[in-house]
Amino acid sequence: MAKAYPETKFYGFDAHRASIEYAKNKARQEGILTTNKTSQINCCSCGKTIEEQSKMITEVLDGIRYTFDGADCVLLFKKFGSI
Repeated sequence: MAKAYPETKFYGFDAHRASIEYAKNKARQEGILTTNKTSQINCCSCGKTIEEQSKMITEVLDGIRYTFDGADCVLLFKKFGSI
């Protein structure tokens, strides 16, 4: 898509570090990588930065995807959401 629409900016989300690196390397090989920004992922409940992606929990609530750093944060978020 980036080659077909060179004036367009594309943004992606992936929690799997190896997939991110693969995509960046592929974009470099194709000559279409213009930025190398990687955003941090924060827990939607407590705001803590999720350092280990293997501990990340993703929940879809009312059609919206949320990311949490633990089951306690998921529970707390659901409890506050029902108030």
